[in-house]
Amino acid sequence: MNSEVSYSPAKKLKAISLRNYTHKTIMEPLITIFVDFNNLDQEGRVRLITAGALHDIKTKNIKLFEGLKLLLDDGQEFKGAGVVEFSKSENIWVARFDWENMEQF
Repeated sequence: MNSEVSYSPAKKLKAISLRNYTHKTIMEPLITIFVDFNNLDQEGRVRLITAGALHDIKTKNIKLFEGLKLLLDDGQEFKGAGVVEFSKSENIWVARFDWENMEQF
């Protein structure tokens, strides 16, 4: 239901009733990228410089940026979400992840 609400004599705004409105969030799947969990920097972030990671970045046309969420997969044992960061000390892209939230296969 729409109704006009006057906040001042000069302006009238339409207020929308949200009583029957339901918000559905569409979640897109994360892009999977191969990583080597044995190749970590001093902060415990996985380096995105291995042949497998670089291959996935190129073939999947991934544009890396700070805050990008990816699905990190070593292709053997572990899989989990990670967030891309840029390592200023090494001048490379890395991904921060949490061992507690990794799936083990």
